[in-house]
Amino acid sequence: MKNAALFSTFAALALTDAKVFFQNAGKIDGWNGKSHTKGTIQETNTIFFSNRPSLNFTQIYDPGYDSLYHAQLRVDHGYALNEERYYGFAFRLDKNWNFEPPVDYVLARFMGTFPSCDTTMPSTVLWLRGSKLWTQVVGGTSCDKEVVLYDLNQCAITKEKWHRVIIGASWKADKTGFLKIWFDGQEVLTKTNIKTTVSDQGSRKFEFTLGANMWGWYWQRDQYNPPRGATYTVYFDTITIADKKDEADPENCKHI
Repeated sequence: MKNAALFSTFAALALTDAKVFFQNAGKIDGWNGKSHTKGTIQETNTIFFSNRPSLNFTQIYDPGYDSLYHAQLRVDHGYALNEERYYGFAFRLDKNWNFEPPVDYVLARFMGTFPSCDTTMPSTVLWLRGSKLWTQVVGGTSCDKEVVLYDLNQCAITKEKWHRVIIGASWKADKTGFLKIWFDGQEVLTKTNIKTTVSDQGSRKFEFTLGANMWGWYWQRDQYNPPRGATYTVYFDTITIADKKDEADPENCKHI
């Protein structure tokens, strides 16, 4: 009993020592802003991970619309060069979400601004392709990117179920970085000694964004055109950015 008590004390101290840089309990307030070209961003009290409310992002397909479908919230300081961060959140797909054909839908991504090459540039992205998860890292420079894709096919997504994600990264422009991803409590990706950001980042901060970005409806429109009015909804809750994995775990943040 004494050893168990000591372990609990040390575990609590470890969490206390962790730094939390951002935390949100499924509310629109508290973010640095939003990017919204199509779709809606709302709070809902009927579907939530731990406590009311959760964030509800909805996109409705419009065959007369010929641009990107973006509805997302952002944290301005997602990461800077040489930082180590952990990003945790819970998400749930609505029952009407269609997995076929397997085109791409972005759940979370990191965005930087590089006027000399790209107005905005994604680095690491987490997206759905059908019912599976994919991610990427970007090294090189903003004008000459080195993009590496990782297939997380062991992560099977179930509609109407809350899934937990933690992204851990050491943001390095040389081969000393890492990218790790946990899905529903299991570590499903571990890549070490890799480049995780571009070498010309300098003092720029990459934003961290969450939402419903329907890449496939625009970039893969030659493969898939949903029926008019097709409605896709994704819920997010218990979002945390911290410097320790356990502090970012949605299971440990149900009190927020």
